[in-house]
Amino acid sequence: MRLLSTGAIWIWLNAAWLLTGLLFFGWHPETIVFVYIFETLIIGLVCILKMLIHCFWGTRSETEARQAVSKNFSEDELSALSKIRMDRVVYQLYNVFVVAMFAVVFLGFVWGQSIFTFLMASNTQPGLFAGPNRVLHNLVFLFSQTEMKAAFAGIALTHLVLLLQQFILPGTYHRTTLHQLFVQPWVRILIQQVVIIAGGFIFFTTGNNFIGVAVLFVIVKTIIELTIIRHKENKAAKEVREAQFDTATL
Repeated sequence: MRLLSTGAIWIWLNAAWLLTGLLFFGWHPETIVFVYIFETLIIGLVCILKMLIHCFWGTRSETEARQAVSKNFSEDELSALSKIRMDRVVYQLYNVFVVAMFAVVFLGFVWGQSIFTFLMASNTQPGLFAGPNRVLHNLVFLFSQTEMKAAFAGIALTHLVLLLQQFILPGTYHRTTLHQLFVQPWVRILIQQVVIIAGGFIFFTTGNNFIGVAVLFVIVKTIIELTIIRHKENKAAKEVREAQFDTATL
């Protein structure tokens, strides 16, 4: 595993920041659990940003939208749209619709996740869960805490840097598709959330909010992140090699 690759360095720095907060700044151990569970918010927002970048600047965006739209319009209708220069508007509307659908589905997931998380945490923090209608209130309260904002900012910065390094600068948004971006975050979320929520369930239900458990959370999460980074970097390197081979054979 390339432990010191460009992307991995930021994963290590984020882990160091969280451990520093726990061991030296006096952060509560449950803050780490909440931060990792609600990392899905950042993953979703970054994915939406990726989709928008692809839609407005990706070279494959219009072709992909045209293929999708052509299944619902006849050739004559598409020709008529082209003549009045409305075809590209329709393609962009289609892209925006797909992004909006992803946002709705993802917000629904986060809402359900929040209900489960606050219900789970209410075992050791009575009053935290007072029904689904209190989810937004609980989220506002949670993210108003100084240490939560500091820990969450570290994770957000890591994701934004990786977005720049792995998606924008290498021009990945030219090679990907909207469909790939739509389904991309779900596997990652499934792996991460199963591990974190399972551990969080034990953490909260036992009432043992030990700092050692939070440190273990950071270690396990860092290993997962490094594995994901390695997979992405290997995949990106393979795509570059294939693109160079295709160019050389032209």
